[in-house]
Amino acid sequence: MSYPDAARRTPVPDLFFSRDLPELSDPVALKLLLHLLWRVHRRGRGRPAALRETELLGDPVLRRGITVLGYAPEAVDAALTAALGALARRGVLLVTHAAAPEGPTAWWAMADREGRTALERLAAGAEAPAAEHHLGDAAARPNIYALFETNIGVLTPMVAEELREAEAAFAADWIEDAMRSAAANGVRKWSYVRAILDRWRRDGRDDTAGGREDRHEGHRRDAGRGGQARGGHSIVPHIEY
Repeated sequence: MSYPDAARRTPVPDLFFSRDLPELSDPVALKLLLHLLWRVHRRGRGRPAALRETELLGDPVLRRGITVLGYAPEAVDAALTAALGALARRGVLLVTHAAAPEGPTAWWAMADREGRTALERLAAGAEAPAAEHHLGDAAARPNIYALFETNIGVLTPMVAEELREAEAAFAADWIEDAMRSAAANGVRKWSYVRAILDRWRRDGRDDTAGGREDRHEGHRRDAGRGGQARGGHSIVPHIEY
């Protein structure tokens, strides 16, 4: 499966490839390091460039990545804890203990200026934010979130909340089909996907031919454009997210 054009990128220090990658023999440590880089890069606005140890070790995406290496679920914690220690001894990761709403907590960060600053502030008593629900957790649910990034575009916190609401209101296969319909019609907007879902709920859906749904939406989009050209209004809402 190829990566969509709109897929977000996570920067990795060049020194990692020349200095650290050739020396890392533990696949657990490699996955852990790359995952922490990704999580820190995708952190919410105003959050420190560091992660609680509990957040990191409990991340379902990372844990799934370790089980595919052959670790039993009950052995994942020990493997990740050992990898954290090895990366800290190598000087790739930094750790400090600081207060958090749930009590004293270990915080981990990359051994760079941003990571050191974040840990110094936390150790000095800076207010620790509440545990974050990370968008990466949604990767364990490919029918909704991963499909959105594949077919529509970047998954923002606002759209993630919309998807959670849609998941409670619509069947997963409806959401998946609506996303594919939007992508097939070249309209990569959540508002368009939601319009499809609302129409299916209001008017009913012909489940016997997903292709006909795609073509029907394409005709609606074309009609909307034609209406605009004649001074009318499109029947498909276009709300930017």
